[in-house]
Amino acid sequence: METIFDKTFTTEDYTSIMLTKANYENCEFIDCNFNQCDFSEMSFSDCTFKTCNLSMTIMNKTAMKNVDINECRITGVHFEDCNPFLFSIHCEGCPMEFSTFVQMDLKRSTFIDCQMINVDFTEADLSGLELDGCDLYDAIFEGTNLKDCNLSNARNYTIHPDKNKLRGSRHSIHQIKGLLEHYDLIIE
Repeated sequence: METIFDKTFTTEDYTSIMLTKANYENCEFIDCNFNQCDFSEMSFSDCTFKTCNLSMTIMNKTAMKNVDINECRITGVHFEDCNPFLFSIHCEGCPMEFSTFVQMDLKRSTFIDCQMINVDFTEADLSGLELDGCDLYDAIFEGTNLKDCNLSNARNYTIHPDKNKLRGSRHSIHQIKGLLEHYDLIIE
């Protein structure tokens, strides 16, 4: 497969023409539309996506190694289909509704100020992760490892303490209700 180095792609619409199936290294994608594009078996290493639409992209065996994703729409993406080897994404200011990270190791990833509404973290490893400023409304946490995870600046989450690993995780006093909701307690 071809390798493309140090190239910038700007305002491209890949909904009608397909992005070349290749290994992309140190490339930058700015204002590109990848809605429903197939990234299967492609590789992105040290790449940056800025203000792109990545919604519903197909990630079958896609390698994502140290990828920065800034202010991109990432709705409905199944990241668990990616190649897990050295998986590392750094998302900031991204709407990520209905995306899934089932059984993924996210320890090398970061999420800052992302709208992670209805995101599925079932059996994912978020240990040591910081979800700084993220909105986790209706996010799914089942069998999730949140050991030492910093949720102190996250909001709108509900996590069942008996069904997840929470030892050492940090929470804001304002989010305590999200941890105790399953116990039918009245918190005033």
